[in-house]
Amino acid sequence: MLILVLITYWLNLLDLYFTTMLVDKFGLDIEANPIGKFLLKDYKLAFFVKVIAVGISLFLLYFLHLLLIGRIIIWVLFIIFTLLSIYHFIIILYLKINKLWI
Repeated sequence: MLILVLITYWLNLLDLYFTTMLVDKFGLDIEANPIGKFLLKDYKLAFFVKVIAVGISLFLLYFLHLLLIGRIIIWVLFIIFTLLSIYHFIIILYLKINKLWI
């Protein structure tokens, strides 16, 4: 379970990287998540929430892995962040193929 939590955290950081890259290139309106849009108005706040707050939350969640609900939440978060990373890759690939990304 620890490996799954660490991979989920890494995917969270990958989401932050891709999102800030896309926002830098295309502006804040590209962010569909209203909470993410609010956080990205100040990159320091976005960094704090994604790196520190999510990290602490996943760390605490790891201690719930002995309970069924803890394992379910860890797997759900892993799947969500995996799908989000795939979504980012598809967007960037599309932009590069169509020469909208330099």
